[in-house]
Amino acid sequence: MFGLFYWIKLKEEWVAVLHNSQRLEYLDALRGIAALMVAYFHYSRYFLQEGIVTSGFEYDLFFFFNNYIDLGKVGVIIFFAISGIVIPYSLVKGGEHPVKRFLVSRLARLYPIYWLSIPLGFFAYWYLDGKEITMTTFLINFTMLQQFFLVENVMGLYWTLQIELIFYFLCVILYVFNWLSVSKKLFHTATTFVFLALVASWFRFQFQIKIPVALFLGLAFMFFGAIWRDYLINRNENSKLYSFMLLVIIISAMPFISLLAYNQDLGFGETWYRYLLSYYTAVVLLVFFTLFVKIRGSFFVWLGRISYSVYLFHGVVFVIFMHFIGSELILSFTLPAHFYIGISMFLTLLFSNITYNYVEKPMINFGRKINSKLSPKQACKVGAA
Repeated sequence: MFGLFYWIKLKEEWVAVLHNSQRLEYLDALRGIAALMVAYFHYSRYFLQEGIVTSGFEYDLFFFFNNYIDLGKVGVIIFFAISGIVIPYSLVKGGEHPVKRFLVSRLARLYPIYWLSIPLGFFAYWYLDGKEITMTTFLINFTMLQQFFLVENVMGLYWTLQIELIFYFLCVILYVFNWLSVSKKLFHTATTFVFLALVASWFRFQFQIKIPVALFLGLAFMFFGAIWRDYLINRNENSKLYSFMLLVIIISAMPFISLLAYNQDLGFGETWYRYLLSYYTAVVLLVFFTLFVKIRGSFFVWLGRISYSVYLFHGVVFVIFMHFIGSELILSFTLPAHFYIGISMFLTLLFSNITYNYVEKPMINFGRKINSKLSPKQACKVGAA
């Protein structure tokens, strides 16, 4: 009887350990799916803009995910929220020299693979298109701070990375003031950014200035993620209350923000309803797939691990493929657009797996080695967010 009791107890402990180690796998899965959303959006937009798909089911599908629900924006908002769930925790979890370790891990995670994307992005988006780029623009892009200097991005998708950097900076500031682990303070921070988004929207409407409203909304979602984590992992009732209060504020503010900021097209094909529906869709998917249905499985975990590379290189792979092979296929055969999308997705995943294993992963491990020297008593295990 004692042996049976011991076996049951031991099995419960194993299950608990397994659950604890895998409890955030669904975030990796969701991040990987979000990266594929962004890729699908960019691929489908190409077929619409080039006039390759002009009718039928594929046209209706592409039109819907470009003009009513911006699938790329949905993916980016989910990315931002997951960053909020993961990033602040790596700073507040304790240990020696937390700020230094945080900066080392973030630099090792973000920059090396980003540096690789710059020459490849230049080749795909500039050289193949016959566009010229100044050496100054090319070099400043290596800082990831180019938009702060009003310098053009080598690839347009870099704008989200600069919001990430701002978020990291704010996390350090909040940590110094002991706010980063206090849900009430995070709630006030997030609502401040929602308010700033409203103000920026009004200025954009009033003066027809391209103020980056998405910056403030992205930061609001990131700080929402920080609060949401405390409820998801620790079941903190205060965090639950602040999370849902913040969601109500965001949902209530978005119609006004969308109408003010995006009712007039300032050069990006803006429509207010597309932004509104896209943000609402992101909220629904984020809550649903972190609270009710948690996607797990080795494929999705792998997809989450390589998601940063997928995000950086999906466009590069697609442009190069279409330039050298895809255009010939279009002229020679009548094939559905999803044939090209499927091949591009496969090649992107293949290339991203290579860049993850030979660039991202070694540099993440290198950052951990540096951090272990900063904190010899406690090996740092910063998540590859």
